[in-house]
Amino acid sequence: MVNEEIRYNDSNQILEIRMNNEHILQYQNVPYFVYQGLLMSDSKEHYKNNVLDSQYDKSEFHFK
Repeated sequence: MVNEEIRYNDSNQILEIRMNNEHILQYQNVPYFVYQGLLMSDSKEHYKNNVLDSQYDKSEFHFK
């Protein structure tokens, strides 16, 4: 489930999404228009699954 905490760094095109289950997904080389699409999406979970997960490299970080 996607939490509403979404961050974007325009200078290095990194998109971060903090997930409800205590981890952060970090997507690399994401253009600004894709970040905007996520913010404007009716379903952030659907957008993450169908756009971000299928088209961009990601790293996952766990925290407590």
